[in-house]
Amino acid sequence: MDVIRRPSQHQEDFLSRKKCLSVLLQAVVTPKKLFTDVYIGEPGSMHDARVLRKSPLYERALDDPKFFENYFVLGDSAYPSLSWLVPPFKDNASCILHKICILEKEDVNSDDSSNEENGQ
Repeated sequence: MDVIRRPSQHQEDFLSRKKCLSVLLQAVVTPKKLFTDVYIGEPGSMHDARVLRKSPLYERALDDPKFFENYFVLGDSAYPSLSWLVPPFKDNASCILHKICILEKEDVNSDDSSNEENGQ
């Protein structure tokens, strides 16, 4: 039994990347577990970032720059980094350290362990 009724047209659009029939839901929830915004109904094959761009929440943020003045939304890794939307950081610590070395104009050696073993 399907939880979601199969649409009569464009059924393939509602298949997720795992090939399950699905409808996407985007929600904003406070730390107190209160829903403040819900957007639902896009087909399961749609990319998360596109769902965001089609949502009324995104439109409100574009129309009113002060809409999120004192708040941030923590988003999915597929979402863009915006003044009000913070996706997870994609750099790992070694990449960050590498960038700091470059900014500080320090010698960047990709294999420090071999230098330590050779007494350098």
